[in-house]
Amino acid sequence: MSVTVPCVDFSSFLDDSLKKEGGEGVLAGLSPTPEQLKTASQLDQACRDHGFVALTNFGVSQSMVDEAFDASKSMFIDNSHQSHLWRRIHPSHNMGYAPFQSEQLNPSRLGDLKESFNVRFPPAHVNDFSGCPPEFVDASEQLLQAFRSASYRYAIACAVALGLHEEDEGKHKGRSEDEESLHLFSSTLEKMDLCTVRFLHYPPLINKGENLVTNNGDTTTTTEYGKIAIRAGEHTDFGAFTFLLLAPGALESLQIKPVDGGEISNNGEDSDEGWLNLVLETNDTDKSINNASATAIVNTGALMARWTNDYWRATAHRVITHPALMAEHRYSIACFVDPDAGALVDVHERFLRNGEEKKYPPIKGLDYLLMKLRECQTNVK
Repeated sequence: MSVTVPCVDFSSFLDDSLKKEGGEGVLAGLSPTPEQLKTASQLDQACRDHGFVALTNFGVSQSMVDEAFDASKSMFIDNSHQSHLWRRIHPSHNMGYAPFQSEQLNPSRLGDLKESFNVRFPPAHVNDFSGCPPEFVDASEQLLQAFRSASYRYAIACAVALGLHEEDEGKHKGRSEDEESLHLFSSTLEKMDLCTVRFLHYPPLINKGENLVTNNGDTTTTTEYGKIAIRAGEHTDFGAFTFLLLAPGALESLQIKPVDGGEISNNGEDSDEGWLNLVLETNDTDKSINNASATAIVNTGALMARWTNDYWRATAHRVITHPALMAEHRYSIACFVDPDAGALVDVHERFLRNGEEKKYPPIKGLDYLLMKLRECQTNVK
């Protein structure tokens, strides 16, 4: 079983300036252009359906992504002997290296069959690149800069997709940006002090009887409590939304399963039934997709579902041990976009329809993220 992920051209929100004297449509403080409304409508449909879109023309080039994956290979393969120098991740700072099987995205599973390295956005954070190759440092800094702009623009597009710009039209224009419904999400990304870019590496796995063996000798069982072995356990992403870059061959191991609301409950979501393989929509020639642009899989996070009172979905997903690909290295890069530490996430009144009550109490960005990190980084020392 599979689900087709729509391909959305984001170029209408990709203007050279976000200032009011430049830009276009909502980027210039005006009403959305027809192109922006079309893009927003596509986002809304996907986020109400399964929460996944394939985004193109969002400000990250394919050459930048290729260089980033080359750097990731250099980091995890060629420089693995330097891993003792890499800063170890901890929920208190969420930066640095998470060793193989040190995390459990689904607590009912064994440790995830991956390793990763987190970098975070300056100036709120100073990344420690001790022992990392120079090309990895350069790739990290380039992606941090590109994702900063892409995150802000996508947050505005989400507001338009949810009709929040209509709250501002015809109202007093003397309000600050923070008071405008259009900036409900983007105003919480001023510091980006909770946002993270994560480089992920899934080592090859060789099936040896009842064990799966990695190229560095780590082992895990082929089954977990009667289930197939999973490279990354079932989960919904924590924050507002996630940009996911996939190296060639990585898409085939990614599966999704819609859940009720924003949180995976472990009441059957970790079973092996009902999971769907992702298939990207084929681009039509009239979509004017720039071949130089990278494509990112963007999905709604649990906090966005919470913000919208579950009007938008946060879909559970996992990475399986695909039989044809498990003996290959798998690489991906994720940018997790979370509201600033002090930002208050509260259900907007627009999403309380027909007398509906709020499903979630208000919570600050930092309190929510720390709660979720403690749940999954159970084996981090």
